[in-house]
Amino acid sequence: MASPVKRLGRSLVLIAIGVLTLDQLALQGLMTPIVVTSGSMFPTLRGPHWKSHCPRCGRELLWDAAWGEKRTTLIRAVCPGCGKRWAEVQPGESAKAPPVSQHSGDRILVFRGLVRPVQRWDLAAIREQNIPGLVVKRVVGLPGEKVYVKAGLLYCNEVPMRRPLPVQWEMARLLIRCGNEDGQGLVLSADGVDKKSAEWVYSRRLTTFCPYHPAADQAERLCANVLWSVFLAQAAPGTAFAMSARLGDCEIEVTWSAGEHPSVAWRILAQEKPPLFQGRRELQGTLPRRIVLSSVDRRWMLLMDDTCLFTHDWDDDGSPKDAPVVLRLTVTRGEIRLREMGVWWVVPYPDGLVADAGDGFVLLGDDPHISLDSRQGGRRWRREDVVGLVRPLRLVWGRWSP
Repeated sequence: MASPVKRLGRSLVLIAIGVLTLDQLALQGLMTPIVVTSGSMFPTLRGPHWKSHCPRCGRELLWDAAWGEKRTTLIRAVCPGCGKRWAEVQPGESAKAPPVSQHSGDRILVFRGLVRPVQRWDLAAIREQNIPGLVVKRVVGLPGEKVYVKAGLLYCNEVPMRRPLPVQWEMARLLIRCGNEDGQGLVLSADGVDKKSAEWVYSRRLTTFCPYHPAADQAERLCANVLWSVFLAQAAPGTAFAMSARLGDCEIEVTWSAGEHPSVAWRILAQEKPPLFQGRRELQGTLPRRIVLSSVDRRWMLLMDDTCLFTHDWDDDGSPKDAPVVLRLTVTRGEIRLREMGVWWVVPYPDGLVADAGDGFVLLGDDPHISLDSRQGGRRWRREDVVGLVRPLRLVWGRWSP
């Protein structure tokens, strides 16, 4: 086994090679570093923003500094964690608000010269009239496609285009995270030992309101695009637990068993109807380290350690009417310890987009509240307008993506 000194030396050599490679790409004009100046691609890319903390729950808060003036932003700001207004002082609370700091936009790399054809969901750097520099948007429509949005779902030539999981994570916005601050993690026990709970429940009426743009006048509507991620640290022998998610009249139940023959079973239910979809699978070895459940773009998706167990699509009739999203994790036998658990939401595409790509591309910003894109008059961009592609590679300089 290599010594720590040798491993450090190898790491430094790889870093030096990477820096020299990027330097040569820049000298050849094949790569351009730019700073994001707009919030239209939030949360994938951040433009100039203000940062503070909620005076009640302590959660970090971010607000777009490129849209609206600061005073309006702070007056309207709402914490997505506890739901309280940042500037509102409750009886008995201190009137002193946490400090607000200003930060520049993300620094990203644009790779010029298309080494492959532009693909759907790519982040494209484009030239815009009357706007200096480059603008980044996401490609949603390809040449020859007619693109429209209906009930929050993107259609290309009448075929629904559901966002793949990596794109979902790029566009995900955190709702709640149960961390590991005390080093022990969240413990759920069916035996009630030491007064440990056997159930974790999250319930919220989820809308498209974006706390990042409090100064913008937003038209809210209900949202059912949820990502639920569970990291397991430990499970007692013979443990069994269930995950369930209810969206309006539609519910999914997933049962995990760590008995002699580990298995996972699932079923999708609709009110007063037999199961719409169900299945079961034997597991090799122990329970998974990570479980992800997604309902983004009206598609149930269950993943175990990055392996997709199933997908199931539903139509708009199963969308929530005016009911909260309810997530439930219940231990029915034994005990589990979670390293981390989090819930995110992904903004649905707003209805109203109708565009013909022609021989160009249809582009949208990841944040529809302020983005100027193909929704304005069905605009399309020519091939020559696309300067290059942006590759976040999960790491944007200075911060990790969600």
